[in-house]
Amino acid sequence: MKIKIIGGGPAGMYFAILMKKADAAHDITIFERNGPDDTFGWGVVFSGKTLSNLRGADEPSHAEITRDFEAWDNVDVVHRGEKISIHGNSFSGIARLRLLKILQRRCDELGVLIKFRSEVAAIDSLRGDCDLVVGADGVNSFVRERFKEHFQPELDIRPNKYIWYGTNQLFHGLTLTFRETPAGVFAAHSYKFNQTASTFIVECDPRTWASAGFAERSEADTRGDLEAIFARDLNGHPLLSNNSKWINFLLVKNGRWSLENVVLLGDALHTAHFSIGSGTKLAIEDAIALKESFDAAKGVAEALRRFEEVRKPIIEDYQAAAYDSMVWFENARDYMHLSPIELAYGLMTRSGKVDRESLRRRDPEFVASYEGQQESNSFRDVTSVKTTSGWKAMRDIKPGDYVWTHQNRLRRVLRVESHPHVGRLLGLRIRDCSEMVWVSPEQRFLSPSPQAERGLAGEAAGAAHPTPNPSPLAGRGKNEAIHDGLGGYAQRLAHVARKLRREMTRAELVLWQGLRSRRLRGAKFRRQHPLGADYIVDFYCPRAKLAIELDGDLHNSPQAQWSDGIRQRQIQLADVRVLRFSNDEVLNDLDNVLNVIAAAFSASEALTELWCRAEQLAVGLSVVADETGRTEPVEIIEAMFVNETLLNLSVEEDHSFVTLAGVTRS
Repeated sequence: MKIKIIGGGPAGMYFAILMKKADAAHDITIFERNGPDDTFGWGVVFSGKTLSNLRGADEPSHAEITRDFEAWDNVDVVHRGEKISIHGNSFSGIARLRLLKILQRRCDELGVLIKFRSEVAAIDSLRGDCDLVVGADGVNSFVRERFKEHFQPELDIRPNKYIWYGTNQLFHGLTLTFRETPAGVFAAHSYKFNQTASTFIVECDPRTWASAGFAERSEADTRGDLEAIFARDLNGHPLLSNNSKWINFLLVKNGRWSLENVVLLGDALHTAHFSIGSGTKLAIEDAIALKESFDAAKGVAEALRRFEEVRKPIIEDYQAAAYDSMVWFENARDYMHLSPIELAYGLMTRSGKVDRESLRRRDPEFVASYEGQQESNSFRDVTSVKTTSGWKAMRDIKPGDYVWTHQNRLRRVLRVESHPHVGRLLGLRIRDCSEMVWVSPEQRFLSPSPQAERGLAGEAAGAAHPTPNPSPLAGRGKNEAIHDGLGGYAQRLAHVARKLRREMTRAELVLWQGLRSRRLRGAKFRRQHPLGADYIVDFYCPRAKLAIELDGDLHNSPQAQWSDGIRQRQIQLADVRVLRFSNDEVLNDLDNVLNVIAAAFSASEALTELWCRAEQLAVGLSVVADETGRTEPVEIIEAMFVNETLLNLSVEEDHSFVTLAGVTRS
């Protein structure tokens, strides 16, 4: 088979190696526009699973690559000068130029011809002169652009700016560092890739970038400014430039992956944000998958069809996780109020690929520390709590007593917990209350304030985590009683729902950004959520029993409207409210759509989960004062250092109780 590959990066070279290794008779030529020693960027990262794939695909190149690897199992998160380490992860780094040299030599050994400094202009004549053309020419692919009407690319330029440096400061782990400045928040992604150097990528949102004045700064001044911002992390080492420039991440997707005998590969085909992994990893795994497709197929057309069928769902799932991670970093300023360990936990779980239990298996000590901080919420034993018999000191409350909660209900006290506390206590007093309530700084209070809703306080931003689900299945909705009214839970719908999440429409993606991570009134929404035996709704809020459906043009026909009407009535009979919006409404007037959804919540639902730590409260900020939802401003805040035993209550179901300083989390 005669194969022409445009692009001499890892994707193109690795595919050439595998095909030539499978059949030495294959005539393979790679066209690379740069020279053999040209590379941009510094190091690349592989996971343990990718290394296993490399070993199985080509042992000689795997052996040489792994000889040069720098391996680690820790992710380090640096926030407010404190480093939190999470172990049990498997990563390895290598210099990008070193990787390219290894693959170039392997190509030469096998007889693959690489034509460096060769631009391909006449691609139509090239594809007519061979059996297969592989477009592995990077994120700005010429091949993709030439046949864009067929490939149907989606190119999304993201708002954050980032710049890729190297440094001789060694970071012994995948390190995520956050520095707050008057201009805004800067995040650094860093890891060592050999014995003397590390990659150091700096990212910031456009507001921070503009406020820092980088548009007018020279390359040398930019490096100097960033060296000053990360001075404590670089330990006097300079940042090293390799044509380093501020750029925006380009998210690439393609509706179709091949055209006749032309196929895209690597960054030309898809990209995933660098915060979740390496584009090089995906590119090499693409090459392995494409070669395996040729092994299983009888011809080029069948192989390319099989490649897309097998590989596309995997990439879509990976891109979905990378998208959530990317958006997290785009909104990093919203999470800077978190403590270092809370931020680390939020980072580890940001993409949805890792939950608390899988994290516990990786690093039980980290999860125990996180849970220990969450459980350290506590009060002085004289704190007054509102019970069925009126106000009672916390030290006099017993398991089985009933207390008022933020849902205006009486709930049973399960446990009265005590633990020693050495450190700060905060004293809070709200308007029209004579008692000062002394609490640990981490204790959470219910706040209806706009500041909390914007993510400056507590769980509204989605980065802090409420009380764990009582069942491992509760977070997935399998045990929801709502299914009983709709024919029972159907496991088969879970697989359909996962597929729909990978194939969300543009309108669904836009609305999801307004609903995800408790961004709307602190409410938890799920996307593409099964209800009962037959239905999957676009979005669902379990606490409010609220379903949201988006309608495209296909819903305009009389038959579709009749079908939608029956579906909606069945769902409503199960006591679920349904809101419908057209795609045009979401795309053209998102603010109004979100306002309509917010208005569907009752007052108590709207307040749910806006929990603000005591140390985040300020004089003048309102808290929910009692079970009725009445709000009062904080009038006095004091602090003292103590060494004494503190108490807290564990309350069933609502996980809250009422004190003289307001409604608090149990």
